[in-house]
Amino acid sequence: MKSFRGWQMPDEGKTKKELISEIARLRLRLAELEAVKAKEGDGLNITGRRSDGILYLTDALPVLISYVDSRKRYLFNNRNYTEWFGIREGDLYGINIEAAIGPEPYKEIAPCVEDALAGKNVTYERQVIFRDGTHHHISETYLPHIGEGDKVLGFFYLGVDITERRFAERALIQSNERYRTLVEESFDGIFIQRGSRIVFANKAFCEMMGYDEEELKGMDHWLVYDPEYQELTRDRAAARMRGEHVQTNYEVKLRRKDGSNFDGEIRARVIKVEGETGIQVWVRDITERKKAEAEKALLEEKLRHAQKLEAIGTLAGGIAHDFNNLLMVILGNASLLLMDTDPLDPSYERLKALEKAANSGADLTRQLLGFARGGRYEIKPADLNTLVRDTYAIFGRTRKQIRVHENYADDLWAVDLDRGQMEQVLLNLYLNAWQAMPEGGELYLETKNRVLDEGYVNLHGVRPGRYVQVVVTDTGVGMDEGTRQRIFEPFYTTREMGRGTGLGLAMVYGVIKGHGGIINVYSEKGKGTSFSIYLPASGARAIKEEKSKSCIVKGGGTLLLVDDEGMILEVGAGMLKSLGYDIITAEGGQKAVEVYRQMQERIDLVILDMIMPDMGGGETFDRIKKINPNARVLLSSGYSINGQAAAILKRGCDGFIQKPFSMEELSQKIRSLLANTDPKPEESV
Repeated sequence: MKSFRGWQMPDEGKTKKELISEIARLRLRLAELEAVKAKEGDGLNITGRRSDGILYLTDALPVLISYVDSRKRYLFNNRNYTEWFGIREGDLYGINIEAAIGPEPYKEIAPCVEDALAGKNVTYERQVIFRDGTHHHISETYLPHIGEGDKVLGFFYLGVDITERRFAERALIQSNERYRTLVEESFDGIFIQRGSRIVFANKAFCEMMGYDEEELKGMDHWLVYDPEYQELTRDRAAARMRGEHVQTNYEVKLRRKDGSNFDGEIRARVIKVEGETGIQVWVRDITERKKAEAEKALLEEKLRHAQKLEAIGTLAGGIAHDFNNLLMVILGNASLLLMDTDPLDPSYERLKALEKAANSGADLTRQLLGFARGGRYEIKPADLNTLVRDTYAIFGRTRKQIRVHENYADDLWAVDLDRGQMEQVLLNLYLNAWQAMPEGGELYLETKNRVLDEGYVNLHGVRPGRYVQVVVTDTGVGMDEGTRQRIFEPFYTTREMGRGTGLGLAMVYGVIKGHGGIINVYSEKGKGTSFSIYLPASGARAIKEEKSKSCIVKGGGTLLLVDDEGMILEVGAGMLKSLGYDIITAEGGQKAVEVYRQMQERIDLVILDMIMPDMGGGETFDRIKKINPNARVLLSSGYSINGQAAAILKRGCDGFIQKPFSMEELSQKIRSLLANTDPKPEESV
């Protein structure tokens, strides 16, 4: 059979009307032929003597056409109809319908045939199987042929193959169902507006906004947005409806029914809504994404800040080391000269001033090393209540214009710390508060026990658990955000030139970080500043500090002094000789190992520099210990006890002294080691 799948019926009603009109003309022609037959009586039949025009018309139409008489016999059929049955044209003439198409198919159309022969117009749709085995949807029309006296002479059959249309309709229905399911089940909110009014909202959008769908229908679309974005969304929607190019994706804030806002991302496009132009809008709640982005930005900023401070800290540590070596020469020579000078000599006071200046320089380098996370000499459990109270008692004696308010927690947990370093931290915070209140003000000191969870400590790179909090708050001038961001940078100061080093708060930051703690600063311009420190709690009880008397202790024995700088060897040897010791010097680590191998029986103690170019203090220590596992070694460095020194102490080194050191410090340290009375320093945490 010919395939009509490529032929489309743009307007089924109009086409049927034209076909019925054509059938009417055929009926008229048949009536004329019957009249001729009645006059001539020659057995004229429709098939054999139809005109060429009618033949062309019926065969050209993309439909099935047949004529059946009142006895249910085929008297006429077009070519498409015969090809449907796969038989030669004309072979259906005179054949009964049931005989032609079979009993089962006839049962389906029998009611239509009977109604048509009863004079009724019948329209019917069914699925048939063509002789080639293909299934087709056929729309059938049965038109009765009424003769004189309203006698039904037969009926015309018109069949249109609507298979493609039905397939298209089914595909459209399935597509619409899939689309509706997609829209309804989408995690994103979707609404459709026609004009300015919302005509549809999916379940996700209703839940997102807190409305029922009926509440949203008819609402002006811009009312779902925060007032800040209503004009923008209204103008863009109007421009989009006018066909103008408008940004498709952008972020907004939306307002829920309860008045709360949330961050959203919308995507809009123009669509047809019941024949009219409308807009479909997808809405995605990006609150969590914005929160994650903000947290990421905060962490990145903290990382950049930490990296910057680490780089500056490395530089500061190197400067402090070199500066301490220089101060060692100055302070050592000053100490030697003072030992040989009569206190009544006019130069004695000048030497004392030189010694004092060198010690001030040493304090400055300690602040630098504090920032570089150094300078912790002895870690012991301490009571912060006592430490805060005592340090402020010293500081506050000359700051009567400041009113202090103290609020210390009872049963405060102990903290493992270096008391000297923590005193410097607190004094720097008090000094910062005093400078922020030149006309006087209020200072609040507070301590608390706190338990920090993982979510909080992850932002600061420390461990969760028990912490002791110290809060120092002033009512001073405060600071802006730009200043707050830089407050812990070394050499950064808001004071005028020459009035401050900019190292105080940098040292505070380094010491707190070195103790595994957290320091936060909160401030607003004109509203004061609050520093909040968190230090890990200790499991031990606080140890009360007992101050020892400062005095020079002389001794005896042979010491090996190792350093890579000649000036330090010279001044160190002079100091040690003045204390009563025999001195052997070695310039560098390799020389020290050779000397010790040859003279180990004579050497009672090795004073070993840590940073040397040919062989570092760590390797030198290991080789000396390999020669004599019982060798006593005192580390000496311009760096602090942290880092390499701590690692060497863990391997069995006997002690540590930081340059520059005084005659008193050096003498007491050596005497305690040789007498086996000085405990090893606590390992740094």
